[in-house]
Amino acid sequence: MFGKLDRLIAKEIISLTFVFTTSVSSLMIMARVPKYVDFLFSTSDVFTSFLMLLLYSLPSILKYTLPISLLLGSAVAVMRMSSDRELEAWLSCGVSVFRLALIPSVLGIFATFVSMGSALFLEPYSTKQFDKFRWLKTRMVVEAFVQKSLKEGSFIDNISFSNSSELTFYFNKLDSSKTNMEDVFMALGDSNRSSYSSIIVAKRGQLSRDAIHGYPDFLFKLSQGFIYTFEPSKPSFSKKVMHQDYPYPVDWKVTSFSDLNISLVSLFKDKFKLENSPHTQWEELYPMALKQALQAEKEKTPHWRYDESYIDKLMFFIKQFSIPLATLFLPAIGVCLGVIDPRRKQISVYLGIGIVIFFLYSS
Repeated sequence: MFGKLDRLIAKEIISLTFVFTTSVSSLMIMARVPKYVDFLFSTSDVFTSFLMLLLYSLPSILKYTLPISLLLGSAVAVMRMSSDRELEAWLSCGVSVFRLALIPSVLGIFATFVSMGSALFLEPYSTKQFDKFRWLKTRMVVEAFVQKSLKEGSFIDNISFSNSSELTFYFNKLDSSKTNMEDVFMALGDSNRSSYSSIIVAKRGQLSRDAIHGYPDFLFKLSQGFIYTFEPSKPSFSKKVMHQDYPYPVDWKVTSFSDLNISLVSLFKDKFKLENSPHTQWEELYPMALKQALQAEKEKTPHWRYDESYIDKLMFFIKQFSIPLATLFLPAIGVCLGVIDPRRKQISVYLGIGIVIFFLYSS
């Protein structure tokens, strides 16, 4: 008898967990979509970009939504049993609450492995695939730029490679294959201002197809030149007495070079960046590689206990394990929330407690 009832409880908890996971994950994805609007419409194929965005976002979202959905599913399933007096029948037959929590705990162990796999394996995989997708989209933009825009004797202006930055090119001489050039001028400026933040001048340049980290790329190889970097200087007089049209004092940091390689794909890659915090190389590492990189970072930083960068990476490492491990305990908490006395009509109280736990977990 208990085996059959266990199967019924398992089916109800699984169905409720699936509904809650789907609903909460959909809400989180919908909340992120407005941040990704610029990325979606910066590509020619919006549908493919949206699918890749789902692949990139879903593992990190599932890591959070599955544990809390299992808690809510266990609580609602047991609450229904309490309301229908099924729980009283169980307890009258000598079944303890610990026996009642057996099936939710087993489901919690299974969900822990799913959440752990999503955090430790699916998340790095999806990040790598999304990075490849951005690289391919950027390479298509660079190929179109090389074929249509490169020309000698005139400025190639207003080349937007990110939301706030623009490039300006000039080649005095350019051969027919568009691979060798002379007297190269490159300038990086803010799209909201008319000034430049950095300028590169070189005697010769060469554009070649190459591979970076196994990905096809366009390398812009410059030789015999200078880099001028804009650095605002501190004025020695008050701004109040400065005339509005008076030029603001600036400094230029000059660096000479004999050879300089610029990856055009990496340069234009920011055009397809996401609006949330940019992902780092750490998010692409699997567990063993992540542990080794963390150990190497610790050995490189003697005072790692006071290094903010190392502490952030350590917290990322701990979070990848701690959040899925919480799934082990949340189903038992859900069972405790669901055990109510239907005669006292305190369902709203327990529902309020569940909502509080949900918001605490979400934060």
